[in-house]
Amino acid sequence: MAACATYTLYGNQLSLVSEARDLDVLISMQLLFKPHINVIVTKAHVRAGQVLRCFLSCDTETLVRACITYVHPLLEYCTPIWSSYSLGMIQCVESLQRAFTNARDFKFGTLVGHAKS
Repeated sequence: MAACATYTLYGNQLSLVSEARDLDVLISMQLLFKPHINVIVTKAHVRAGQVLRCFLSCDTETLVRACITYVHPLLEYCTPIWSSYSLGMIQCVESLQRAFTNARDFKFGTLVGHAKS
């Protein structure tokens, strides 16, 4: 995208960037939060995997509380700013909960058909 104007600050020309981070929230040049949502969902998937690997308890309530404690803050930080209205981005965020539940059920054999032998 070609810049229409150049901006300077104290005599230094500011460079054009495709994304900017403010208060740890990424925003694109088109004023969309898709890059931010992709980053936080990726971080949350990693953290959810760590919770499942580190917690040996197969108590569902304990794992849900661990997820709420360690994973949800990543998703909830600054949500009034970046809250998505796009169905695709909403599904991207919600996919984490489905993936965590499926992985938990598979690991601990709490679903019929997923029981460990």
